[in-house]
Amino acid sequence: MTIALCYISVLHRGYLEFLRSHPLDELLLLSPEVIPPEIEYLRKDLRAVSPQEMQKALTALSVVPQVKIVTAERLHELNTGTDLLLLPNEDISQAVVDQYLSQAEKDGRISLAPVFLRWDKKTATDQKMPDTEHEIPADALLEKWFGLAYQEAGKSSDWWRHVGAVIVRDGAPLVAGFNRHQPDEQEPYLDGDARALFHAGEQLDLTTAIHAEASVIGHAARAGIPLAGAQMYVTTFPCPTCAKLIVASGITTLFFSEGYAVFDGERILQSAGVTVVKVLVPAQMKKTGDARSTVIEYPR
Repeated sequence: MTIALCYISVLHRGYLEFLRSHPLDELLLLSPEVIPPEIEYLRKDLRAVSPQEMQKALTALSVVPQVKIVTAERLHELNTGTDLLLLPNEDISQAVVDQYLSQAEKDGRISLAPVFLRWDKKTATDQKMPDTEHEIPADALLEKWFGLAYQEAGKSSDWWRHVGAVIVRDGAPLVAGFNRHQPDEQEPYLDGDARALFHAGEQLDLTTAIHAEASVIGHAARAGIPLAGAQMYVTTFPCPTCAKLIVASGITTLFFSEGYAVFDGERILQSAGVTVVKVLVPAQMKKTGDARSTVIEYPR
């Protein structure tokens, strides 16, 4: 038999397609009672319906011949049995395999399907290359704006990453800036840098720095510079918070050179119709200096 084990808190098309795309004999629903306690965030899932309600819904839809709620005893039986076990590749599945199904994994009877069904800690912090449809070499104009962006990046005192951003409209620069610490550039050297407590891509909001994108958008707002229809040139792909600011500001095109996307930053930009373009900037242009200045506002 081939049996699927899933935690399904909310039924959506992704789960139906996942279940229908595999020849399954049985679906076993994981309930909070059998999920290891380290997956503590499930207590905060306000959307979740009970396993009993989900069992009724899936049975009525006839997605799988049999739908049951799995018990710890059944999991131990599956661990030493012969059935093939299919689980979505997410943190709950891995925790269940580690606690109950280690022998089945050794026997090669566990299959973790690479499917995205919901956010978990792994998918929320995974670093991935943005799936942009546009990747172009830098021409003279792009080199001009990225040259300015990397010049700005060189002014950052951040040890983690130097990022510069330039906003342009109608062929003229409006504002340029870089990531910097607040309330003072020396903040991480006075009290330590909170970023050192986390891996790249984790807890992006816990930082003493304002990101380059947020800095230039904030400066434009304070100076009364409208950004609707403008383009942003940024050395590193934006974090999710900066992506939301870019969308809210009315910027319509984002040019970036390096970096990765995490959480929903890329999806936010795409859903708002922002054109995202990766520019292949020459390596020599990425060298940054060490001058210091505040955000630059250009004459309009």
